[in-house]
Amino acid sequence: IRCAMEDLFRREAEAGRVRTIVLRAGDFFGGTGSGSWFDLVVAAKMNKGVYTAPGPAELLHEWTYLPDFAKAFVGLAENLDKLGTYEALNFPGHAVTDMEIKAAAEKALGRTLKLTSMPWWVLRAGSPF
Repeated sequence: IRCAMEDLFRREAEAGRVRTIVLRAGDFFGGTGSGSWFDLVVAAKMNKGVYTAPGPAELLHEWTYLPDFAKAFVGLAENLDKLGTYEALNFPGHAVTDMEIKAAAEKALGRTLKLTSMPWWVLRAGSPF
Protein backbone atom coordinates (compact mmCIF):
# COMPACT_ATOMS: atom_id res chain seq x y z
CA ILE A 1 0.00 0.00 0.00
CA ARG A 2 2.81 2.40 0.94
CA CYS A 3 4.67 1.78 -2.33
CA ALA A 4 1.52 2.31 -4.41
CA MET A 5 0.76 5.51 -2.51
CA GLU A 6 4.29 6.83 -3.02
CA ASP A 7 4.14 5.95 -6.74
CA LEU A 8 0.87 7.91 -7.03
CA PHE A 9 2.37 10.92 -5.23
CA ARG A 10 5.46 10.80 -7.47
CA ARG A 11 3.39 10.61 -10.68
CA GLU A 12 1.14 13.48 -9.56
CA ALA A 13 4.18 15.60 -8.65
CA GLU A 14 5.82 14.88 -12.01
CA ALA A 15 2.58 15.96 -13.71
CA GLY A 16 2.70 19.24 -11.78
CA ARG A 17 -0.50 18.61 -9.83
CA VAL A 18 0.93 18.32 -6.31
CA ARG A 19 4.11 18.73 -4.32
CA THR A 20 4.97 15.87 -1.99
CA ILE A 21 7.68 15.23 0.56
CA VAL A 22 7.71 11.74 2.06
CA LEU A 23 9.72 11.31 5.24
CA ARG A 24 9.87 7.63 6.20
CA ALA A 25 10.67 6.58 9.75
CA GLY A 26 10.65 3.65 12.13
CA ASP A 27 8.24 3.16 15.01
CA PHE A 28 7.97 6.14 17.34
CA PHE A 29 9.12 6.52 20.92
CA GLY A 30 9.60 9.47 23.25
CA GLY A 31 8.07 12.88 23.49
CA THR A 32 5.46 14.21 25.86
CA GLY A 33 2.48 12.34 24.45
CA SER A 34 1.47 8.74 24.93
CA GLY A 35 -0.17 6.08 22.84
CA SER A 36 2.77 5.00 20.69
CA TRP A 37 3.62 1.39 19.99
CA PHE A 38 6.51 1.72 22.44
CA ASP A 39 4.27 3.08 25.22
CA LEU A 40 1.42 0.63 24.72
CA VAL A 41 3.42 -2.56 24.27
CA VAL A 42 7.13 -2.36 25.02
CA ALA A 43 7.16 -0.18 28.14
CA ALA A 44 3.62 -0.80 29.40
CA LYS A 45 4.61 -3.23 32.16
CA MET A 46 8.14 -2.11 32.97
CA ASN A 47 6.98 -0.74 36.33
CA LYS A 48 5.90 -4.33 37.12
CA GLY A 49 9.30 -5.72 36.08
CA VAL A 50 8.25 -6.93 32.62
CA TYR A 51 9.65 -6.02 29.19
CA THR A 52 7.36 -6.97 26.30
CA ALA A 53 9.10 -7.58 22.98
CA PRO A 54 6.80 -6.88 20.01
CA GLY A 55 8.78 -9.24 17.79
CA PRO A 56 11.76 -11.59 17.87
CA ALA A 57 13.96 -10.21 20.65
CA GLU A 58 17.21 -10.48 18.65
CA LEU A 59 15.77 -8.95 15.46
CA LEU A 60 17.01 -5.48 14.53
CA HIS A 61 14.15 -2.95 14.52
CA GLU A 62 14.01 0.73 13.53
CA TRP A 63 12.83 3.22 16.14
CA THR A 64 12.41 6.98 15.74
CA TYR A 65 12.62 9.46 18.59
CA LEU A 66 9.51 11.55 17.94
CA PRO A 67 10.93 14.98 18.96
CA ASP A 68 13.84 14.47 16.52
CA PHE A 69 11.39 13.47 13.79
CA ALA A 70 9.40 16.67 14.41
CA LYS A 71 12.60 18.73 14.06
CA ALA A 72 13.28 17.01 10.75
CA PHE A 73 9.83 18.06 9.48
CA VAL A 74 10.56 21.66 10.49
CA GLY A 75 13.95 21.49 8.79
CA LEU A 76 12.35 20.26 5.58
CA ALA A 77 9.71 23.00 5.71
CA GLU A 78 12.43 25.62 6.17
CA ASN A 79 14.27 24.33 3.09
CA LEU A 80 11.46 23.82 0.59
CA ASP A 81 13.28 25.98 -1.95
CA LYS A 82 16.06 23.36 -2.09
CA LEU A 83 13.71 20.42 -2.65
CA GLY A 84 12.03 19.10 -5.76
CA THR A 85 8.33 18.59 -6.35
CA TYR A 86 8.68 15.02 -5.09
CA GLU A 87 11.15 13.92 -2.44
CA ALA A 88 11.26 10.57 -0.65
CA LEU A 89 13.62 10.57 2.32
CA ASN A 90 14.51 8.11 5.06
CA PHE A 91 14.84 9.48 8.58
CA PRO A 92 17.91 8.02 10.32
CA GLY A 93 16.53 6.54 13.50
CA HIS A 94 17.84 3.95 15.92
CA ALA A 95 18.35 0.37 14.72
CA VAL A 96 18.36 -1.78 17.86
CA THR A 97 17.14 -5.16 19.04
CA ASP A 98 14.65 -5.65 21.83
CA MET A 99 17.44 -7.22 23.87
CA GLU A 100 19.43 -3.98 23.57
CA ILE A 101 16.45 -1.87 24.64
CA LYS A 102 15.74 -4.27 27.51
CA ALA A 103 19.38 -4.04 28.69
CA ALA A 104 19.28 -0.23 28.55
CA ALA A 105 15.99 -0.18 30.48
CA GLU A 106 17.42 -2.54 33.10
CA LYS A 107 20.46 -0.30 33.51
CA ALA A 108 18.26 2.80 33.86
CA LEU A 109 15.88 1.09 36.31
CA GLY A 110 18.61 -0.66 38.26
CA ARG A 111 16.85 -4.04 38.11
CA THR A 112 16.31 -7.05 35.88
CA LEU A 113 13.21 -7.21 33.69
CA LYS A 114 11.41 -10.41 32.73
CA LEU A 115 11.23 -10.81 28.94
CA THR A 116 7.81 -11.59 27.46
CA SER A 117 6.53 -11.51 23.88
CA MET A 118 3.67 -9.59 22.34
CA PRO A 119 0.61 -11.88 22.11
CA TRP A 120 0.02 -11.44 18.38
CA TRP A 121 -2.72 -14.06 18.41
CA VAL A 122 -4.94 -11.59 20.29
CA LEU A 123 -4.68 -9.06 17.46
CA ARG A 124 -5.21 -11.72 14.81
CA ALA A 125 -8.27 -13.07 16.64
CA GLY A 126 -9.83 -9.60 16.74
CA SER A 127 -9.09 -8.80 13.10
CA PRO A 128 -11.94 -9.04 10.59
CA PHE A 129 -9.53 -9.94 7.74
